[in-house]
Amino acid sequence: MFYLYGNYCFYVFYMCLNINFMFHTQNIKDSILN
Repeated sequence: MFYLYGNYCFYVFYMCLNINFMFHTQNIKDSILN
């Protein structure tokens, strides 16, 4: 049970990092274009 919960937390954390990374790269692209 603890193992599954740990995996879930890691997955959510990983998804948050991915969303943040995509958002920042989009901002960088906008900055370069403008």
